[in-house]
Amino acid sequence: MKPLKNVPLMKIEFFRSLIANLSAANCYKSDHLKKAENWSLVEKAKYYYIAGFFLTISPESIQLLGEHVAATNKVFMMNLSAPFICEFFKDVQEKALSYVDYVFGNETGNMPDSQETLDDVGEDGDVGGDNAMNDYASDQ
Repeated sequence: MKPLKNVPLMKIEFFRSLIANLSAANCYKSDHLKKAENWSLVEKAKYYYIAGFFLTISPESIQLLGEHVAATNKVFMMNLSAPFICEFFKDVQEKALSYVDYVFGNETGNMPDSQETLDDVGEDGDVGGDNAMNDYASDQ
């Protein structure tokens, strides 16, 4: 059995860097989420948070979760995680964002790379009912 992950943190003054070995996380399949004992936890939850990195692993799982959230009117949140997600996984990101209520990003690095994607979701740039880009921009 592979360990789930180990993430050392290097911090120098105000700067930090994470080095991740996702190992078992890279083997995640939507069948795991569909197991009755796991899906029962999904049904009990009120809030859902997914890191954008998961788009590279199991977009099917995100789709299942998104459909559940939409059908039950629960809150779905996603972190854009890194600029490369917005650039190289745009198609699966757009599908996921159609279910998302709140979008998070790191500083300004991810947000400009995602502006085009966020503008494309919904008729008025609205992401899952809340325009996260406008909220972000108004805070700057």
